[in-house]
Amino acid sequence: MRNTEIGFVFQGFNLLSRTSALENVELPLLYARQHSRVGAPRPGHRGADGGGPGRPAGHHPNQLSGGQQQRVAIARALVNNPTLLLADEPTGNLDTRTSIEVMGIFQRLNVERGITIVLVTHEADIAEYATRVIAFRDGAGQRLTAPSRIAATRHRGCARLRGARAAYGEHPCRCSMTFVVALKALRRNAMRTALTALGMIIGVAAVIVMVAIGTGASASIQNADSAAPARTSSW
Repeated sequence: MRNTEIGFVFQGFNLLSRTSALENVELPLLYARQHSRVGAPRPGHRGADGGGPGRPAGHHPNQLSGGQQQRVAIARALVNNPTLLLADEPTGNLDTRTSIEVMGIFQRLNVERGITIVLVTHEADIAEYATRVIAFRDGAGQRLTAPSRIAATRHRGCARLRGARAAYGEHPCRCSMTFVVALKALRRNAMRTALTALGMIIGVAAVIVMVAIGTGASASIQNADSAAPARTSSW
């Protein structure tokens, strides 16, 4: 439910450092078993292109600016066409022009696709894009606006959410997905994988050698005892 129906835009990005921008965006598709091939076009990609990863799709997060990382995070949140989008300061690291583009995307997603967007911001001009604003002061919330079109949007979103709940738990085994993720992790961390494998080989070899030495010593002692002549004592 969380993966297929809820999108998250984190203030701290939470991008995987050892994967490219494109792979970060496609990660929800992999967990949802919708990842047919790298770079496969998805509806969420088109919705995020205005604030998406842009040209440096093959770059890692440490090679991107803060604004580019934020766009990657937004694209990742939209790639599964969620019913509910939770955004924590989604424009905090963007310039004014890009912020306007991103908020335009959010508005279109809300109106055209019925996606409910819950956005937290400290910027008054960004809050003006919302159809309903709740201001928090001293721990108390006050509703400022609530246009009527929210009802229709919420109704469409609830219908999709009920359909997802009905299908929840009917997904096939995720063993193949886990295997693919594991292989990708091993490939990205080749040195660590090699060192871990070397350590395991040395450990297993040491155990085998110790067992062999112990078995050989025990057999040698038994052979020596059996070969020794029997001794008798007389008084």
